[in-house]
Amino acid sequence: MKNMSEVVITGMGIVSPIGIGLDNFWNSLLKKSSGARFSDHYSLDTVSQIKGLPFPITADIPNFTASRLKQWKILKKNQKVMSRDIQLGIEAADEAREMSELTEKPVNPERQGILFGAMMIMPDLTELVDAFRSCMDEQNQFIMSNMGYGFNLMQPLWMLKYLPNMTACHIGIAYDLRGPSNTLVNGETSGISAMLEAARVIQRGQADLMYTGGTSCCTSPTTWVKYEIYGISKETEHPEKAVRPFDIHRSGIIFGEGAASCILESRESAKQRNVKILGSILSWAETTEPAWEHHKNLQNKDEKICLQPEMFTGKSIENAIYLAMTRAGISKNDLAFVMASGYGTAHGDKVEAEAIHRTLGDIPVTAIKGATGYSLAGSGNMNIVATMHALRKGLIPPATNCEEIAPECPISVVTQNPIPTDKRTALVINYNFYGQVSVVILKREEE
Repeated sequence: MKNMSEVVITGMGIVSPIGIGLDNFWNSLLKKSSGARFSDHYSLDTVSQIKGLPFPITADIPNFTASRLKQWKILKKNQKVMSRDIQLGIEAADEAREMSELTEKPVNPERQGILFGAMMIMPDLTELVDAFRSCMDEQNQFIMSNMGYGFNLMQPLWMLKYLPNMTACHIGIAYDLRGPSNTLVNGETSGISAMLEAARVIQRGQADLMYTGGTSCCTSPTTWVKYEIYGISKETEHPEKAVRPFDIHRSGIIFGEGAASCILESRESAKQRNVKILGSILSWAETTEPAWEHHKNLQNKDEKICLQPEMFTGKSIENAIYLAMTRAGISKNDLAFVMASGYGTAHGDKVEAEAIHRTLGDIPVTAIKGATGYSLAGSGNMNIVATMHALRKGLIPPATNCEEIAPECPISVVTQNPIPTDKRTALVINYNFYGQVSVVILKREEE
């Protein structure tokens, strides 16, 4: 992939359930800490009383105050119209901006832009209570025709808090980014897709520097209900062990929240600014395979698409790894490790492990979702930041909660202590449950 190495990373930031800021996150990862716990939304007793209620385990970020956001006058002023997703994204981007020394060594505003990944942002349920109550009749039945009046009870600008593109908008306004600006809403691969498109923007010469990343807050029960099909872990005694990537006792996913951001820059721009280059995007590949069924009833012209996670074979992961490795011009012996998606589901982990084994053989593998949970659009970029930092530290972090590798997962997961490495490249896998896959190969800059 010609000129790929010219897209470099000069800044990184992360906000996660195991730590706010890169150093805190990394130290917790090495300790195999977990951010999973029972949710404050409702208890296990409530689950037993209400049929169909999702299991209340989540990985949220305790004591999050958006301290960086408050340092910027315009961001602080607009905070009342920022959902938690937006605030998390801004916090991560500001840390990346600081690391890239953009205050001391700025870039022409016309030559810098932003591309962020997001999901549909779920509203805070407390904001909907009055509106929904106003639609109930005397028998406590919901009357849809009253909904127009119900929305009149809500704050006039409430919708601005929940538009997926607003993270990029707020960052762009605050930092005076006058170049390309966009948001990708591409399912769980949104953040990685945004990062790769930002790299293409730089390669096309449309910008010298791009803010990029992904953010999602998935700690609302409305998110859990939607994704119940994927299998939420039902660990009752030890919530901190709810997600067990590639472990024989894995039982499903839990949702979390988080954001991660990278500053991508052309190598020429980074050299002109005389800033430290952390690493580069050596290559990437994006593939897909169908993991859904299309049902069409010709009689009543009814059409629907049903997600079928069990249809996911992992062939798209295998294809993406082959493509990325070919484009990078490297062999599996050049890789320090693989950062896997590692969702902790029975089927997903099996097919991902088999794809890694078929393409890369016996290579060290790790995953971070046992620590962070599943934050949808934020997860892929958290993997990117963790991988780049691991390469710079020369350590492969262990996969939290993987204690006994499942026999159907034929890979070498790092389970105990961090493993030293002097290799400079690593491969990151990010896939979603309906068949979209992104594979990125990162390379540490030589000191």
